[in-house]
Amino acid sequence: MNDSGNTRLFAAIIEVLLGWMGFLGVGHIILGFSEQRRSSIKLGVALLLGWWVLGLLSAGCAIFTLGLGMLCLLPAAPIYLLIPVLSGLAIVKPESSVGRFLQDIEARFGT
Repeated sequence: MNDSGNTRLFAAIIEVLLGWMGFLGVGHIILGFSEQRRSSIKLGVALLLGWWVLGLLSAGCAIFTLGLGMLCLLPAAPIYLLIPVLSGLAIVKPESSVGRFLQDIEARFGT
């Protein structure tokens, strides 16, 4: 595996692990700095901020409903586990459908 492949694999592992801990997008930021791609850095920051907003909305719903809102999050638990894995897959295999989707979003951010 070449150096770029090693960087992509490292970024994908970081993306999945930190995504599960609430820091989705860090792998894209690492990849953007290693490949000097501003659009990937912007995508990573957008994923990070979006993940935080989603977490804050979920926490706010749970607090507002005195904990009953957490019952609504139980069906969404697989989604919270799957999104970081898909984001990591998009880093390792940019030709996948998830990778192409994120590349389209990244193209809208510009280079």
